[in-house]
Amino acid sequence: MLRSIVCLVVLLITVVSALAQTETPTPSPDPCAEVKTRADRAETRLRDWPALARYRKHFLELGGAGVRDLCISGRDLLILTGPPMRGKGTTKLRLWPDALATHSERMLDHRQLPTLLELPYHAKKDHAEGITVLARAGSRALVMVLYDSADATRRLPPAAMNATVHDLALAPSRPAR
Repeated sequence: MLRSIVCLVVLLITVVSALAQTETPTPSPDPCAEVKTRADRAETRLRDWPALARYRKHFLELGGAGVRDLCISGRDLLILTGPPMRGKGTTKLRLWPDALATHSERMLDHRQLPTLLELPYHAKKDHAEGITVLARAGSRALVMVLYDSADATRRLPPAAMNATVHDLALAPSRPAR
C-alpha cells in the first residue's frame, strides 16, 4: 500500500510540474492592431500638416531661365539664374528682398526680383554656376561668382580657376525679427 501511495504522489508531482511548465495560451493579438495604430498616427499628422510644414513652395517667374544657385544675404535671398541646359542668353543675379520674412507660399514675377548683375553666358565655356557673399556692410555686398566649364584663360594649373568678385548695391539689411 505504501508503494501505491508513493507511486501516486510521484505521478501527481509529475503531472503538476508538467502543467506548470506549459504556458497558458494567451489570446492572439489582433494582427491589424499595429497597422491601425500607425494609420491613426499618420492621419493625425496629416490633420496637423500645415502646422508641421518646415518648407514652403514659391514660384518664380524668371523668363524661362533656371535657378543656378541661391545664397542668403541678411534677410534677402540672392538668386543666380541662367539659360536652361546649353541655351543662349545671359546669367543674372537677382535679389528677392526680405525673402526670409515670407511666411506664406508666393508667386513672384520678374518685377519683384530685380536684376543686380548680368553676366555673359558663352556657348560652351564660362557658365556662372555658384555664388557666395564674401562680405556685407549696410547696402553693399561683395559677391563671388564661380564658373563651370571654365575657359582656358580662367584656369590655373594644376586644378584651380579664377572666380569673379562683384561689389553690389543691395537694399539695407533688416534686423532679424
